Amino acid sequence: MKGFYEKRYISDIKDLLYSSEKLYPNNIAFRHRKNSGDPYIDVTFTQLKRDVDSLGTALISLGLKDMPVAVMGENRYEWNISYLAVVCGTGTVVPIDKELPENEIINLLER
Repeated sequence: MKGFYEKRYISDIKDLLYSSEKLYPNNIAFRHRKNSGDPYIDVTFTQLKRDVDSLGTALISLGLKDMPVAVMGENRYEWNISYLAVVCGTGTVVPIDKELPENEIINLLER
Protein backbone atom coordinates (compact mmCIF):
# COMPACT_ATOMS: atom_id res chain seq x y z
CA MET A 1 0.00 0.00 0.00
CA LYS A 2 1.33 3.41 -0.92
CA GLY A 3 1.55 5.95 1.90
CA PHE A 4 0.04 9.40 1.95
CA TYR A 5 3.39 11.15 2.19
CA GLU A 6 6.70 10.64 0.49
CA LYS A 7 9.12 9.31 3.09
CA ARG A 8 12.54 10.76 3.66
CA TYR A 9 15.63 9.12 5.04
CA ILE A 10 16.76 10.52 8.41
CA SER A 11 20.16 9.38 9.65
CA ASP A 12 20.07 10.79 13.19
CA ILE A 13 18.49 13.45 15.41
CA LYS A 14 20.74 16.18 14.02
CA ASP A 15 19.67 15.28 10.48
CA LEU A 16 16.03 15.35 11.62
CA LEU A 17 16.44 18.84 13.10
CA TYR A 18 18.41 20.32 10.18
CA SER A 19 16.29 18.80 7.41
CA SER A 20 13.05 19.80 9.16
CA GLU A 21 14.31 23.38 9.40
CA LYS A 22 15.03 23.38 5.65
CA LEU A 23 11.70 21.80 4.72
CA TYR A 24 9.44 23.58 7.21
CA PRO A 25 11.24 26.76 8.35
CA ASN A 26 8.11 28.64 9.42
CA ASN A 27 6.11 25.68 10.73
CA ILE A 28 5.63 25.33 14.47
CA ALA A 29 8.04 22.82 16.00
CA PHE A 30 7.16 23.46 19.66
CA ARG A 31 4.36 25.17 21.51
CA HIS A 32 5.06 25.86 25.17
CA ARG A 33 4.38 28.17 28.09
CA LYS A 34 6.89 29.79 30.41
CA ASN A 35 4.56 29.32 33.39
CA SER A 36 1.23 27.66 33.96
CA GLY A 37 -1.55 29.97 32.81
CA ASP A 38 0.71 32.02 30.53
CA PRO A 39 -0.17 32.22 26.84
CA TYR A 40 1.44 29.64 24.59
CA ILE A 41 4.64 30.54 22.76
CA ASP A 42 5.07 29.12 19.26
CA VAL A 43 8.59 28.14 18.20
CA THR A 44 9.27 27.56 14.50
CA PHE A 45 11.77 25.03 13.19
CA THR A 46 14.06 27.94 12.30
CA GLN A 47 14.00 29.27 15.87
CA LEU A 48 14.41 25.76 17.30
CA LYS A 49 17.52 25.15 15.22
CA ARG A 50 18.88 28.58 16.14
CA ASP A 51 18.34 27.89 19.85
CA VAL A 52 19.97 24.44 19.62
CA ASP A 53 22.95 25.79 17.65
CA SER A 54 23.41 28.74 20.04
CA LEU A 55 23.47 26.56 23.15
CA GLY A 56 25.69 23.99 21.44
CA THR A 57 28.18 26.72 20.52
CA ALA A 58 28.14 28.03 24.10
CA LEU A 59 28.75 24.55 25.53
CA ILE A 60 31.66 23.98 23.15
CA SER A 61 33.14 27.36 24.11
CA LEU A 62 33.04 26.16 27.73
CA GLY A 63 35.25 23.22 26.76
CA LEU A 64 32.54 20.56 26.72
CA LYS A 65 33.17 19.25 23.18
CA ASP A 66 33.08 15.42 23.19
CA MET A 67 32.37 15.36 26.93
CA PRO A 68 29.47 13.74 28.78
CA VAL A 69 26.92 16.43 29.70
CA ALA A 70 24.23 15.75 32.30
CA VAL A 71 20.78 17.22 31.61
CA MET A 72 18.26 17.34 34.43
CA GLY A 73 15.16 19.43 34.91
CA GLU A 74 11.46 19.87 34.35
CA ASN A 75 9.87 18.67 31.13
CA ARG A 76 9.97 21.96 29.26
CA TYR A 77 11.28 23.65 26.13
CA GLU A 78 14.63 24.54 27.68
CA TRP A 79 15.25 20.91 28.65
CA ASN A 80 14.65 19.87 25.04
CA ILE A 81 17.05 22.53 23.76
CA SER A 82 19.70 21.32 26.21
CA TYR A 83 19.24 17.69 25.17
CA LEU A 84 19.30 18.48 21.45
CA ALA A 85 22.31 20.81 21.74
CA VAL A 86 24.36 18.02 23.28
CA VAL A 87 23.28 15.17 20.97
CA CYS A 88 23.60 17.34 17.85
CA GLY A 89 27.32 17.84 18.22
CA THR A 90 28.56 18.84 21.64
CA GLY A 91 29.09 15.48 23.30
CA THR A 92 27.28 12.62 24.97
CA VAL A 93 24.06 13.49 26.74
CA VAL A 94 23.36 11.96 30.15
CA PRO A 95 19.68 12.57 30.92
CA ILE A 96 19.03 12.34 34.66
CA ASP A 97 15.61 11.83 36.22
CA LYS A 98 14.91 14.84 38.43
CA GLU A 99 12.89 12.62 40.78
CA LEU A 100 15.92 10.52 41.79
CA PRO A 101 17.15 10.85 45.36
CA GLU A 102 20.13 13.17 45.77
CA ASN A 103 22.56 10.32 46.54
CA GLU A 104 21.58 8.56 43.28
CA ILE A 105 22.12 11.75 41.27
CA ILE A 106 25.54 12.20 42.85
CA ASN A 107 26.36 8.56 42.10
CA LEU A 108 25.43 9.01 38.43
CA LEU A 109 27.45 12.22 38.10
CA GLU A 110 30.55 10.64 39.64
CA ARG A 111 30.64 7.74 37.16
